[in-house]
Amino acid sequence: MEQKSALDKAKELVPYVKSAASFVSKHAVLFTLLLVLALQFVPNEGGKYPWGGMWMRLEARDLRIADNAAASSVDNFLRSQATDQVVRSYPNLPDSNRNKVIEDVMKKLRSEQSSLLDSERERLANEIRAHYQYESNGTTYGYMPDIDPYHYMRYARNILETGHQYDRLEAGIPWDDHMLAPFGVGMEKTWHPYVYFLIHEIDSIFRPNVPLMDSIGYYPIIFVFFSLIFIFFATRRLAGNMGGFFAVTVLALLPAVMGRTPWGGDNDAYQLFFPLLLVWLFVEAYHARSWKLQAVIASTAGLVVALFSQFWSGWWYVFDFMLGAIVIGVIYTVYTHRKSGVKAIVHNKDVRKDVFVGAVLFVSAFIFSLFTQGFYQFMRGTFQGALGFTSIKQASLTTLWPNVLTTVAELNPGSIDAVVSSVGGTLMFFLAVVGILLLAFKKDEHGKRDAMYAALLALWFFGTTYASLKGVRFIFLLGPAFAIAFGAFVGLMHERLAKMTSSDIQRVIAGSLVILVFGLIIVGPVQNGPHMVANSFNNAVNGVPIVNDAWWSVLTKIKDESKPDAIISSWWDFGHHFKFIANRKVTFDGASQTTPQAHWIGKVLQTNDEKEAAAIMRMLACGSNRAYELAENTTKDPYVSVKFIKRMIMMDEEDAKTEAKALGIPEHVTDLTHCEPAENFMIASADMIGKSGVWAHFGTWSFERAEVWEKWRNVPEEEAVPAMAKRFNMTQEEASKLYADALSLESEDAANQWISGWPGFIDDPDSCSKEGQIMTCGNIKINLTSKRTEVQIQNGVALAGKLSMYDKEGNVENVKVPNESSALVVMIWPEGSQFKAMAAVEPLADSMFTRMFYMRGLGLKHFKPFAQDRQLFAGMIYAYELDWAGESPFIPDDLKPKEKVEAGAQVKLNYIGWTEEGIFDASLLDWKEMNITPDISFSEGVWRPLDFRFKEQRMVPGFENGIEGMKANQTKVITVKPEEGYGVDPAAHQLGNKTLKFRIQIVSVQ
Repeated sequence: MEQKSALDKAKELVPYVKSAASFVSKHAVLFTLLLVLALQFVPNEGGKYPWGGMWMRLEARDLRIADNAAASSVDNFLRSQATDQVVRSYPNLPDSNRNKVIEDVMKKLRSEQSSLLDSERERLANEIRAHYQYESNGTTYGYMPDIDPYHYMRYARNILETGHQYDRLEAGIPWDDHMLAPFGVGMEKTWHPYVYFLIHEIDSIFRPNVPLMDSIGYYPIIFVFFSLIFIFFATRRLAGNMGGFFAVTVLALLPAVMGRTPWGGDNDAYQLFFPLLLVWLFVEAYHARSWKLQAVIASTAGLVVALFSQFWSGWWYVFDFMLGAIVIGVIYTVYTHRKSGVKAIVHNKDVRKDVFVGAVLFVSAFIFSLFTQGFYQFMRGTFQGALGFTSIKQASLTTLWPNVLTTVAELNPGSIDAVVSSVGGTLMFFLAVVGILLLAFKKDEHGKRDAMYAALLALWFFGTTYASLKGVRFIFLLGPAFAIAFGAFVGLMHERLAKMTSSDIQRVIAGSLVILVFGLIIVGPVQNGPHMVANSFNNAVNGVPIVNDAWWSVLTKIKDESKPDAIISSWWDFGHHFKFIANRKVTFDGASQTTPQAHWIGKVLQTNDEKEAAAIMRMLACGSNRAYELAENTTKDPYVSVKFIKRMIMMDEEDAKTEAKALGIPEHVTDLTHCEPAENFMIASADMIGKSGVWAHFGTWSFERAEVWEKWRNVPEEEAVPAMAKRFNMTQEEASKLYADALSLESEDAANQWISGWPGFIDDPDSCSKEGQIMTCGNIKINLTSKRTEVQIQNGVALAGKLSMYDKEGNVENVKVPNESSALVVMIWPEGSQFKAMAAVEPLADSMFTRMFYMRGLGLKHFKPFAQDRQLFAGMIYAYELDWAGESPFIPDDLKPKEKVEAGAQVKLNYIGWTEEGIFDASLLDWKEMNITPDISFSEGVWRPLDFRFKEQRMVPGFENGIEGMKANQTKVITVKPEEGYGVDPAAHQLGNKTLKFRIQIVSVQ
């Protein structure tokens, strides 16, 4: 039988290839969508290629930061080891040559110890990763990394446990008992917790016993995925399949979008999902042939508007853009047909379609909203939402209370450079703008232009760009509009190029070139830093979760050891964590940050008067801010009311009632300030150092200046100054200066700074060493005789105007240094066997936060340490329990006299350690050369005692357990089993799976 040639075989395949090509061409929309969606799940290590957006989001689960940190730690250890070797071997080597030798030694060490280093890297990475993970039913999961999901996750947990999201019903109103303690607050109307619940229920089918927290982590993944489908169909209608392909690609990879929608992210994915669904329906409604289909699609869009309002308060923005685009479309059509006459314009089918679809959209949105948000909220959002946006950065409110939104990082003003870089750089931004222009000039099959789509995109694109300049948080909203505009550019350019071709093969080549060129543009270099895909990759994989084992430990201890009505206070940022993990009430949180509690808690943290701090805490625990509300409701005067509250909380109950009576305020106001409060906890954590300028800004808020800014600057000087002098109990000169200062301010930002500053800490504390009468503490030098105190700062040396010296019981001696900066204060206090010192500006010096966080509660009577833990990367967490009686000061264990080895003791000891194989370590100098045995006398040779703080500096557990309780001059032999030593894995440590023995002599206990 004659064998067929390769050519014959190829010819036989041609019909099949043509059939497959025909099938793909016939279903091009489906195959294009499936291809671009599949590409988003393709791995893209390092963000080198224009795909992998969904893969990157899922990679956020794996805590790659652990591998990076472990590698860095091992590398630093290796460098230290190499440096020691080089310095010992070549002590006189110049630095330029030394660095090269160090690199060579490191390379050699890496080669010689590669397996050991790999093992150590893996061990460290696992240890770091474990800090951000928890175990449930034998499986390890990662903590939810963000903040707001904990707020809604608590509601979802309520649904799982009780069938409803609220804690209880208050007069028929769903009530959140955990917010604004002690009373709680009516719940916001949101369906978000039910989405969480539904995701968990579906996930539980495939993963039985999966924790709620892990299921919820997939919320952004699910909603971003559907958003990609919506943007494909919306852009395809405007610019073909190629436009849809690139719109999906860009949206999936935009840094502005990626940073807010990784695994475990906040609820921002709705702000992609609903707007893109609306725009798709909007476009489809205008492409529908029959008025019935137009009505159905437009009504569906109206329903989506109503649903959107249940998931985000900014639902109105895309709705307004659509209405605006319809108006522009009608105006454009009327203008182009202006010579046809009014009657012809009225009967113009394009005008009638625009008006009909717009009317159905508005009316249906209105009707459906009556069942979701109600008449008032719909009308207010539609017609006033954009106007309210302009006042978010107002310094002071008319109530005189500070506006917390001025300090929300997400609302900091953006810049055009930041906006452009967030969407891939100048070239991509320019191409997107051109895409809108191309859309404006595009003609349909009848040769007519339709301005409405370009108008919608322009309003959306430039409206959100403007919003981004007002607040960086709104850059995210630009993402969908930008992706459609860029996709429109690519799609329309592809259509023009395709028209120039005459064969299928040419069209394939043209399409391939478009994909190649614009794919390269997406991953091409930009002026400042890496391209957008690499940025998105880094955003996704390098995130560090806020919640970790340390937070979980502290909050779980509060939960386990407090009553159900206990209250937790701190700055508002992590309030949602407190509610979910500790399951306790909070003074305020991210959902109530704009309340006056911001001033009260800021004052607690900022004041140097512990009695004032305790009085404020008692007031908040008894009545939240209702004492002020009762006073203001009576006096109708915010300034008088807040001053009254600040005076009366410092009085005993009877004197407070007398004070209230004098102002006509009901005496029962003391029920809201002087009750027997529930258990109270205050948390001071390392993240609050960086936020000190914010909480101290609110804590030092001047209600006098706020009133001058809001009222008196608008009153003629001859009337304002005398009134201010009398009202604020100041001289005419002081009032006149205050008035003049207010008039000189040119912006809300300047007013905000004038009403209250932004104090901060100069540096972290440093340990002190003494030489003669000079105490040196890092960048601080204190002359103990003259008290002259120098602080090294960036521009030289500053002289502190006050020195605060604490003793071991927390008593403080404040020494003012004449003719020096009164704004700069240095504090020095004992810690263990040494002293520490730090510098701060006056409002934070000796503040309650300083004493709770840096001084560990030294000398405090009302705030008693309750729990503490150290985070791997984010510093210490301290929890204090309120002691309302406040009879005795707290003294840290390391400052109490010690007679035996116990927590906080400063211990010095000599030791010899051995295994069956021989001695492996000793505190004897040059022990390796001396051929010693375990029973060598501690009086022989030169010993260098190990000096450490017991229970605070890490030792193997068996060693700690063995020496606990020993006294000075005592000698003891202890045995440490592998489980309490270096573990049972010999590959993880050279002493792994070995029984260790130590002979120990306690030199001293302090």
